[in-house]
Amino acid sequence: MTLDKHLSERKLFFLVLISLIALAAIMRCVFVHIMDIAAYDPWRHLQLLKNIRNGDGFTLFNGQPYIWYSPLWYYVASFFDPWVKVQWVSCLASLLSVPIFFLFLLKTEKSLMPAVVGGVLMAAFGPMIAFTCTYGSESFALLLMLSALLLCAHKSHFVAVLIGGILFGTVLICRMNFLFNFLIFIPILKSRRNLAVFLSGAMLILCLVWWRNHLVINSYDYIFTWDGLATKSEDYSIMSTLVPQMHPAVIEATRTLYESIAPIPQWLYSGGEIAWGTILFVLLGSASLVYTRRPYLIAAGLLPMIYFNLFDRTLSSNFFRHYVALFPLFFIGIALAVKQILHDQKALSPYSYPISISVVMLVVLSGISFMKPLKIPVIECVIPPSDMLTEEHYMVNSGFYHPESLIYSYPDKKFIGMPFYPEQFDDFSRCYPQYNSIICHIDFNVQKDLLKHLIDSGKYRVDGAGRNKYGVKYLLLKKETAESRQVEENDSQ
Repeated sequence: MTLDKHLSERKLFFLVLISLIALAAIMRCVFVHIMDIAAYDPWRHLQLLKNIRNGDGFTLFNGQPYIWYSPLWYYVASFFDPWVKVQWVSCLASLLSVPIFFLFLLKTEKSLMPAVVGGVLMAAFGPMIAFTCTYGSESFALLLMLSALLLCAHKSHFVAVLIGGILFGTVLICRMNFLFNFLIFIPILKSRRNLAVFLSGAMLILCLVWWRNHLVINSYDYIFTWDGLATKSEDYSIMSTLVPQMHPAVIEATRTLYESIAPIPQWLYSGGEIAWGTILFVLLGSASLVYTRRPYLIAAGLLPMIYFNLFDRTLSSNFFRHYVALFPLFFIGIALAVKQILHDQKALSPYSYPISISVVMLVVLSGISFMKPLKIPVIECVIPPSDMLTEEHYMVNSGFYHPESLIYSYPDKKFIGMPFYPEQFDDFSRCYPQYNSIICHIDFNVQKDLLKHLIDSGKYRVDGAGRNKYGVKYLLLKKETAESRQVEENDSQ
């Protein structure tokens, strides 16, 4: 290779890299700028950050350490000054993923074209932007996963592989839906020795988090999880200690809610309409993976599709945002398919380049609707009228951004969730004797059986009702005591 050709290739490389970063930055900044409140449990994420910054640690309900998420992302985000909104921190992590993904493809495929295609898709695909520029750890997990891939592809040294495993273990504690991405590391690691070292690094992180969760679970009779749902500590297994989503009460509660609000996978049907764009993307991505004829890549992409759509008992995978772990795999498949089309340009000429550009544009356009940020209810919509909250301690049923929205809105009061099973309530109530009132929202209520049981049994009575200014109805339930019965008898007389 001549010096002039080498310099020309370097200039082209830097031009492409800078262009991809600029494209990614523009699209992400536009999205975040027009976004009001990030979708997907915003009050929960914001309250966790607020508690860390206030010195309360990674807690959410009644000072209990929170095990539903890993605290790492939230401590990283809290390092930034509060005036830097967390969505901009997520935006930065999402942006950094683009050049890393480009460099990974360039390293593994030793060709500029698939790296460019993958980089463009990572930079401009609407759902990737929408699902990583939020408050949660999605962008952080994506950045760490791609960094682990690049590190392992660049160096096979013991230390590099161990760090790669540690990074991937950290990915899993942040977002377990990246689990199947492990398969694409296998051909990159190349040897059983490297695979063992990589797994050792990942297991180290998983074991540390398991032990932390185990200590928390053993310290309380009930653990507050998703939407404040109180889960019995003795029902945690080895697996659900690491992944609280596998607790039997959580599985039943989330399934109860999602059967009503997302009974069909959103990539098939969303907003009352057939989701043609996401269907096209999933079909193109899946077909491209098969077209690569690379077993580990095919398995990494298609196995989660099978699990998400057929075997996820919680129905959480019906939400398309959980597919963000699949996006890089689909991008790789599409990039390699384009590479193969261009390789076969003699057979397809003069159509190879138009076909390749059309495929990339089709994928980008399939997700363009996600560039409009999802509108969520304003917080005033998901809290009761303030005149209903005359006491300090309240139990709240789960769902519809509760109880987190109340915790965020009324910092001078205390709110906790309740169990899913009615037969556990008496035992749970004894653990929290100061909580004698229940604020119950009617919409998206996963504990209707519990509330009916409490009223029918005479243990609680309806003490008031009200609607907020958005028409959402709330009931106030109070515990029946000898004193309250005496007061009621005197009033009736």
